[in-house]
Amino acid sequence: MGLSSIFWRVSWKYGLRAFRYAQHDIGHAIAALTFAAAGLGWKTSLLADMGSDEIAVLLGISGEKGPEKQEPACLLAVYPAGKTCTKGRISSGAIPAFKNLSWKGVPNSLSPGHVEWVGLEKAASAAYKKETDYLENKEEVKEESKEEVKEESKEESNEESNEESNEESNEESNEGPKSYLQTASSLKTSSFGNLSELDTVPLRRVIRGRRSAIEMNNSAYLEKETFYAMLQRTLPQNNPIFNSLAFGSFTHLLIFVNRVKDLLPGLYIFLRKPEEKERFKAAIRSDFLWEKPKNCPSDLEFYLLMEETLDFLQPSFPVHREKLPMPVLLPACFRSSKVL
Repeated sequence: MGLSSIFWRVSWKYGLRAFRYAQHDIGHAIAALTFAAAGLGWKTSLLADMGSDEIAVLLGISGEKGPEKQEPACLLAVYPAGKTCTKGRISSGAIPAFKNLSWKGVPNSLSPGHVEWVGLEKAASAAYKKETDYLENKEEVKEESKEEVKEESKEESNEESNEESNEESNEESNEGPKSYLQTASSLKTSSFGNLSELDTVPLRRVIRGRRSAIEMNNSAYLEKETFYAMLQRTLPQNNPIFNSLAFGSFTHLLIFVNRVKDLLPGLYIFLRKPEEKERFKAAIRSDFLWEKPKNCPSDLEFYLLMEETLDFLQPSFPVHREKLPMPVLLPACFRSSKVL
């Protein structure tokens, strides 16, 4: 399945920011397709080694010109959940066959007039992707590492078989395989996952029940178990959407927490890559607390940065801008005349 963008669909409103918004919309489309596939027992994978020119040929948009031309974005493989996609591109032999196809039809015109944004063309040109072999090399490295592990285990077993057996040596010889098993078993998605109710909610109900927040309950509290379960769903290993991204997740969450039982109100950060903690601590304000809540599951990198009453988030209170830890955009549901 291929995706493309037309910058004019957003540049008429956002100007030069249209490039960013077009990529944002592509991300939404990938997520929607991935969740739809997961709901049907299928998976998606981004064919990240495909070049822009190749994608344009496959989608029949090569050579398009003008303000409403389609820009090639990406190609997704869709396949049964029991299978694995190890390739980052389709067969190169299919590209010439698509070049010889006769495409029918003319796209509808979006508008009679247009505004030229030179910066958009520069951004699109700079982001034009050449074909790569990243995923193919990645798979080769995996296979090589597997072979090395096999060879090492063979050598260890041969050495052990040549030694005299005793209880102490047997225990030592068993440490190798056990360590591998312990390493694998330690990669649990969560040590805090006894929430069967969330696991059994039908996808149809979730999708049809989605609504934007239009009114907030000032007296309700969220259980910390439910809150932590929500955070866990955003981890790459717990969410099917991240299976489609070849390079993993690059974003972390800054969260204003208020009215969660047993959690202090304030500004928190949730790191989805634990190894980046020290880099973040060095890059942002030095007076942030970086305190992990006492009741937080051990496998969640969730930290309190600044304690705050957050009363300004309630529509009946004025904004205290001096209390904000950094420039932020308030959630849309709080943007009212009473607040701002």
